[in-house]
Amino acid sequence: MNKNVKSLIGWWKVLGRDQSDPFMKFFVFYMCLDAWMTAESGKDRDEDKLNWLINTPNDLNHHRQGIQGGAKFQSWLNGLMRESPVDDMRPSKLGVRTVSLSDTSDFSQVVKFIYQIRCNLFHGSKSPLNARDKHLVNLSGKILERWIEWTSAKIE
Repeated sequence: MNKNVKSLIGWWKVLGRDQSDPFMKFFVFYMCLDAWMTAESGKDRDEDKLNWLINTPNDLNHHRQGIQGGAKFQSWLNGLMRESPVDDMRPSKLGVRTVSLSDTSDFSQVVKFIYQIRCNLFHGSKSPLNARDKHLVNLSGKILERWIEWTSAKIE
């Protein structure tokens, strides 16, 4: 990864660690993930970046294995799985398309589930007043934080 992007991600990680609001924490660590995927994959579109992340040998994919078996990390994944499925909240997909997480060891499912939460949040369909939304965002933010922090430490 180029030094400028690595430095920016480092600053965002510092900001993200200090966030007590789960929505802000999620937002900051998803920005780190997206910047990392963009820099490493060279892709523009979210779908292409996610496909690169899931299907191409890369540090983010490789180093997730070091934390995936941890008890706390696994409890967060299990929490997400208990909240499955999540609706695709786009107007044309509402009530038509859901994204499920039925296997926490399936990296593709985990990534796509968190991405759907991101889409719903970024496009105005997650509320801090809704307990389920807050729970989904909180768990996803913790997962992203641990994953980004762990991978960053392993490649430095």
